[in-house]
Amino acid sequence: APTIRLFKNEIEVPLNGDHYELVPSSTDFTLYEIRIKNVQTDDEGTYRIQITNALGTIDANVQVTTVDNLSIKPATQPIVTDLKQHDTLVLD
Repeated sequence: APTIRLFKNEIEVPLNGDHYELVPSSTDFTLYEIRIKNVQTDDEGTYRIQITNALGTIDANVQVTTVDNLSIKPATQPIVTDLKQHDTLVLD
């Protein structure tokens, strides 16, 4: 079995299931997933996954970017906007 380590911004984070979890595939013993549970904005960063076995070590990098929850509030009245071809439409 390989040794799988996860680094966030070059600091190792534990894959113990509290926030980051290493999940082996139930159908293929060579496949694993790394899950980040309850993603928050402070989970943004550069992640490096390091996999080591008897044949050597390989690294993969992933950039994680989060966004805030978005909501759209409907207008109480329809907004009529007349545009001419090549005009710019701005939605606030």
